[in-house]
Amino acid sequence: IPVVGSFISDSFEMIMGYSLLLKSAVGSLGLIALVLLVITPLLKILSLIVIYKFAAALIEPISESPIISCIEDMGNIMILLFVAVLSVAIMFFITMTTIISAGNMVTMIR
Repeated sequence: IPVVGSFISDSFEMIMGYSLLLKSAVGSLGLIALVLLVITPLLKILSLIVIYKFAAALIEPISESPIISCIEDMGNIMILLFVAVLSVAIMFFITMTTIISAGNMVTMIR
């Protein structure tokens, strides 16, 4: 029956289109949640970097050299930690976008 067959085919295509739209929306919300999840630790680490650098500069005239170098080293270590957390977050973001786009490509091939 041509009319019923085309009606079912059009309905199926419409359902596939809406599922693709829903998958993209959920993926976008997931990426936004990822950014919001990562920004808090990054801001905390950044504030610790500022505190250590400021403390080292503040006590430099009144303290001994090993204590100052220890606090400066802690600030430098925090910079390395900041870069590590940021790079892992970027890699996870890229992985999530790749997975979302791969799911969309499979749906578009149908």
